[in-house]
Amino acid sequence: MERERDNGYLTPSWNVSGVRLAFAKFLESAPSLTTTHVSPRNFLSELKKMREDQSYRMCLMNGEYGQCHIKNGAPCLFVGDLPPEDTGEEGTSEVKDASRDDKNSVWSVFKQAVKIEAHSLIVFKGVWFASRVEVTGSGPVFFNECLFGAATHRSHRDAPSPAFASVHASVGGLCAFSECEFIHNCGSVGEAGGCEVPVLIGTGQTKLNVHNSSFFGSGIVSTAIMLSENALLEAENVSITRCGSHSLVVSDTSSALVFRSVFSQSNGGIWVKNNGQLEIR
Repeated sequence: MERERDNGYLTPSWNVSGVRLAFAKFLESAPSLTTTHVSPRNFLSELKKMREDQSYRMCLMNGEYGQCHIKNGAPCLFVGDLPPEDTGEEGTSEVKDASRDDKNSVWSVFKQAVKIEAHSLIVFKGVWFASRVEVTGSGPVFFNECLFGAATHRSHRDAPSPAFASVHASVGGLCAFSECEFIHNCGSVGEAGGCEVPVLIGTGQTKLNVHNSSFFGSGIVSTAIMLSENALLEAENVSITRCGSHSLVVSDTSSALVFRSVFSQSNGGIWVKNNGQLEIR
């Protein structure tokens, strides 16, 4: 799928405002969905009870969740218990940091690999993914107010850890991230047979939409975002800072359209290769 051009410029095939409106509309309807409250102990058994053609909302209690395969055929929502909002003068990031230092007690954390096979709309809100995430199917898939990173304590950036977090999206439609953070031990060098594993990878016909999100090193030791094959990226208000390799790689026949974003202090900068296309506005 090639992105159309208007007078030589890349033309968005879908826009960030449309994505946000669709997401907001779905959340408004969420209370009417069949709702199940789960804990790490019964999550898998409750997940198996859900029919693939059933719309539902699954509320994740705080705690550490294991490896799982989530497959849907109708719209569904997975929502974690977010840390309490700060009522003082401290910002949201300070609250999140304090929450992480409390041994994940106020987060719903997937500590092991997660496979998401989306054949209809699926939304994850307020969930921490501390390992690899594989997204397939037709989508669309939304991540809102989610964390991606393997370390328990964000403050210990130099502590060695065999685990790392990354997202590989290979979907036939949209995969969107809004208000998300990619932090400590995201991406890896020397893993997976010695090859670099970027933090966020879009392949195939994937349409990535990243909005109001940040990739922050030095915990990100490899490329932040990599596009290959025919993947598309639209990014708005994205910050990629101090990554160990490239901020963005656009390769093969993929393309990226970036609005009002900041890429700074990363070792490799931006790399457009093969027949990739990049436009920054």
